[in-house]
Amino acid sequence: MGAIAFYFSAAGQLRQDAYDQAQEKLLIQLPLAELIGRSALLDNANVETISNDWKDAESRLTLVKPDGVVVFDSHHDVGLMENHRSRPELLQAKVNGTGSAERFSETLGQQYLYVANRIDLYEIQLGYSRVDRKSTRLNSSHLVISYAVFCLKKK
Repeated sequence: MGAIAFYFSAAGQLRQDAYDQAQEKLLIQLPLAELIGRSALLDNANVETISNDWKDAESRLTLVKPDGVVVFDSHHDVGLMENHRSRPELLQAKVNGTGSAERFSETLGQQYLYVANRIDLYEIQLGYSRVDRKSTRLNSSHLVISYAVFCLKKK
């Protein structure tokens, strides 16, 4: 019984470590995302050049107007995207300046980790920049399967 408790405790710590590393990588990209977003939202810059620059990144960049309208997404057609006004990470960013969430992406159909910030110019809110990547957390079915493999290997 002690091995089972140890396994699930270690698995939980590995899950948290993977989550923390993914969030840290996104936070590192956030200042660049804000710079790009400020330029695009303020000057209506050509977003195609942004797309080419961000396509090879492990993360996705999304630029959103204050009313929730998506104006740019590095990996998806904005014409097919719904309004993002109620996304939790954007609601947090609206209040706190930055926000994050781990949730299911309606656009991509998978679990993602999101980090967003509010882009302001003096007292005027221009919109939001958001970076995300596929979530690296293991769900409970992964834990059960990996524990079964762990037990089989011990025999």
